[in-house]
Amino acid sequence: MRRAGHPAGHPAIIADEAHLAALLHAQGRHGEADPLLRHAIAYFTHRHGPEHHEVAVNLHNLASVRAALGDLAEGEVLYRAALAGKRASLGAEHPDTALTLHNLAVVVADRGDTSEAYVLAERAYRILAATVDGGHPALAAAADNRRRLQVPS
Repeated sequence: MRRAGHPAGHPAIIADEAHLAALLHAQGRHGEADPLLRHAIAYFTHRHGPEHHEVAVNLHNLASVRAALGDLAEGEVLYRAALAGKRASLGAEHPDTALTLHNLAVVVADRGDTSEAYVLAERAYRILAATVDGGHPALAAAADNRRRLQVPS
């Protein structure tokens, strides 16, 4: 419907495609989500600059897609870019920034660097513990990840 009412490349259409990509990713249709997210990133980067919140959100989502496809290297690069964008647009202590830290920690651990992953997971946990309700599922996931990565003394 938006395509019928807006010219090609309208921001509402790009935003709809990015939302569709998130739904496709949730359904395991990662290959279909990838080009939609890349298009959204290119569009919002061109329109608003690389540190805009929309760019960071779509970088985060593309990182998740790439990691789900087994491309941990690109997933890590994308999560790091998303993290920089979220720090610039939301601040270092924002819960959305912590979610990107948490997901970056998972990818870093999956590629085998558990010491860096623990540092990232600990930071994510501390931010979430200070900013969300104690029963929040993101806090529980961050606590589990931190516990899983902790080196026994």
